[in-house]
Amino acid sequence: MPSQRSNTTWQRVLTLLEKQHGRPERPAAPPRSPLAQLVLALLGDDTSERKAALALRRLEAECVDFNELRVTRPREFAELAQMVADPVGKAVTISRVLNQLVERTGSVDLDFLTQLPITQARAFLEQLDDVDARTIASVILFALGGNAIPADASVVRVTKRIGLINRALSAERAQAALERMVPAADRFTFYALMVTHGEAVCLVKVTRCEDCALKKVCESSRVRAKRSARSTGAKKKATTKKAKAAKKAVRKTAKNKSAAASKKRSKKAKKKVTTKKKSGSAARKRSKK
Repeated sequence: MPSQRSNTTWQRVLTLLEKQHGRPERPAAPPRSPLAQLVLALLGDDTSERKAALALRRLEAECVDFNELRVTRPREFAELAQMVADPVGKAVTISRVLNQLVERTGSVDLDFLTQLPITQARAFLEQLDDVDARTIASVILFALGGNAIPADASVVRVTKRIGLINRALSAERAQAALERMVPAADRFTFYALMVTHGEAVCLVKVTRCEDCALKKVCESSRVRAKRSARSTGAKKKATTKKAKAAKKAVRKTAKNKSAAASKKRSKKAKKKVTTKKKSGSAARKRSKK
């Protein structure tokens, strides 16, 4: 479950992201048909929105319609959509979903969903195998004029990193948690900004924290700062300890040199006394003769 803190900070997160990226404008009319949006969402699983959109454009350019796409061989499909993750697997999934539409409605079409209440449209989509909550939310948000927060990889990654939702949540539960948290009127803006931020700043392997508007409210950023401070403190302590050891070694070396010099002087003095004694004894012997 999200923490109590997260329920009071999503507004601040939204404000900070709007300052960094600007407020996205929701299209006055859906940019795609429900079926095109469904296919796009299936292509977008574990793939950036940009790459999924490029794959859809290539598929639409090569196929007469989605019925032809339905019977396209997986390898041919994969050649056209090679920029998405697991293109062969997605070819099989999309073909299976399109075949279900033919079985249920007699055609490869979802335009009838635009005439249904959102709840009924959602119920129909939920009956289709291989169509998950993220895909359904994408169709509702972009093709049916509804409000949802599709749990795209960028959305889940960013919201978990900043501590808005629990890191242990699955994508489906993360989506449910975010939709409970963010009011319907703000869901498009929230989703669009999260995707933009996730693909421009809070990347999968590299985080550009120095350019992030959320670093002051980000849980991961605070953790990294503490680790860095501890690391810096440890290094400083080690440097101080090393400096003390070096100073002690210098003092010890100086002391040893001083002792050696003193010992050398003492030995030299003793040798001088011995030489003097020998000289005096030799002089006495000569005088007796």
